[in-house]
Amino acid sequence: MTSNPFRPRPRDLSAAGIPWIARMADKARAAHDGTIDEYIYP
Repeated sequence: MTSNPFRPRPRDLSAAGIPWIARMADKARAAHDGTIDEYIYP
């Protein structure tokens, strides 16, 4: 685990009127970059 653990944006933050899309993009980006570590996907 890294010293700066991955934390996606809050669930209630919306982008283009979709409340979960910003958080999903954060998770996808971190998974692609290999920086998601041991994050559990709630």
